[in-house]
Amino acid sequence: MRHKHRWIGILLVLFCVPTMLVQGREVFSADVCRVEADERVIGDVFALCEELYIDGTVDGDIIGAALRTTINGQVMGSLYLVGGQLDVTGQVSKDIHYSGAVLRYNPPIEPDDPPRNVLTARSVKAITLSSTFFDLTRIRDGVLNIGYQLIMQGDVQGEVSFWGSALVVEGDVTGNMYAIVGDPDSESSQLETLLLPFNFDVSLLNPGLIVSETASITGLLSYRGPEPGQIAGDLTLSPSYE
Repeated sequence: MRHKHRWIGILLVLFCVPTMLVQGREVFSADVCRVEADERVIGDVFALCEELYIDGTVDGDIIGAALRTTINGQVMGSLYLVGGQLDVTGQVSKDIHYSGAVLRYNPPIEPDDPPRNVLTARSVKAITLSSTFFDLTRIRDGVLNIGYQLIMQGDVQGEVSFWGSALVVEGDVTGNMYAIVGDPDSESSQLETLLLPFNFDVSLLNPGLIVSETASITGLLSYRGPEPGQIAGDLTLSPSYE
């Protein structure tokens, strides 16, 4: 379970972003903030909003806080956000840094929506209750996640590090995976009760590690937990369990 020192830098980025405000080109502060579909913002965006919608293009980073953020358009830089729920259905060209309750990358489309392209990000670093990378998600340079659960249906290139309770792998990981997971005999019902007033799009799983039969891990799977995980996928190396 190495590389924990990386989280020092991540926390500084997530929680000390006010020092970066002088670089902002646009400042949003309202109940509902929006970059319209035909709008292009040149430079960085600083946002302090209840709801933030990016339907157009931001030629820079997005920095700030919002209870709910939806990225439908393009962000040519990185995200540095704190909030309640982040949904990414558009393109983030660089990195995602997020601290909040729920992160959903490329969530399922509605029946009447047009088909969606594969979405890629350079890396994801998150402190969340729940992070889900849905199918058609590609993370190029790895994932670092602290939280209750991480569900990986898409593919990740590079290393995956997870410290939490529930980890589900259904896609391909082309690097090493390091994880700490919880006891499968415990339940998540108390946490779900706490989330009810916020109406976030999340369903919490029971703790433990599951590597499904659709998954593959090219590097080493090294994990710790009270009980061995359920491993049915294709592993190049024998897993290491403590």
